[in-house]
Amino acid sequence: MRERLTVRIILIAPTGRVLLMRYEDPRILEHPIFWCTPGGGVDPGEALVDAVRRELKEETGIADAEIGPVVWYGEPVVNIDGERRQFRESYFVVHCASETLANDGWTDLEKSVIRDWRWVTPAEIAAIGETVFPGALADLLPDILAGRYPAEPLLVRG
Repeated sequence: MRERLTVRIILIAPTGRVLLMRYEDPRILEHPIFWCTPGGGVDPGEALVDAVRRELKEETGIADAEIGPVVWYGEPVVNIDGERRQFRESYFVVHCASETLANDGWTDLEKSVIRDWRWVTPAEIAAIGETVFPGALADLLPDILAGRYPAEPLLVRG
């Protein structure tokens, strides 16, 4: 099984809302429609924090943000085009100065699969009605939004 090191960004606006992105990706067989935080793969030799900066700029247009600690990690196995892939995800807390976004840095793949993005509260996440990754996001966010970070990153599942 192929592994992919990734960073996920818990992007927090001054309003206390977080950014989620809605994907429609037919390559992902179990859940082709889902919401998740911004983020993506870590390039070979790239430090995790540098990957956060690059992915943040690429996916949101935000170049200046306060990057905080890793608070969660995940190890989901995802079936993409019939191939099982193991993701090694580190979730970083990142604070931004505004909710202004730009998508002009999206890759061709991102343009083909990202259908929406939305600033949301934990209550709004719980009411989305579609798959959200990680599944416990709405329950985990209140502590993060209040600045209560775990001493060690917590394992989050699906």
